[in-house]
Amino acid sequence: MIDILGPRFNTHMARHRGLEWMAVRARLELNPGKLRVLHDMARSGGEPDVVRVDAATGEIVFCDCSAERPVGRRSLCFDRAALDAAACSESEAPGQDQFLGHGLPFNHGRTRIGKRRA
Repeated sequence: MIDILGPRFNTHMARHRGLEWMAVRARLELNPGKLRVLHDMARSGGEPDVVRVDAATGEIVFCDCSAERPVGRRSLCFDRAALDAAACSESEAPGQDQFLGHGLPFNHGRTRIGKRRA
C-alpha cells in the first residue's frame, strides 16, 4: 500500500500542501491497522490520499479521492437506521458498520492517521 500511496501523494501535491511524504509514511508505518483500512479502501476501488492535517489534533486525514464512488460502495446505506427503514438494499452491511469493523471511529468516509495516544 505504501508503494501506491507515495506516488499518489506526489502526483496530487495540491491536496496536501506543506506535508512531506516521508513524514506521512513514517506515521503509516507506525499504524499498521490504519494502513490496513487504507488498503481495504483501495481494494474496493477507492483512491485514498492525504487531504489535510487536523489543526486541533495534528492527525493526518485521509479521504477517498476517486473520481466516482467505487461500484462496490454505491448502494451502501449510511447507517443501521437507514437499513432498518428499508431505505436501501440489504445486500451489504451499512457503511458505518463496515468502517467500525476496522476498530476505528466512523468519520463520514475519512480515516485519521495521527499521533499515538497513551
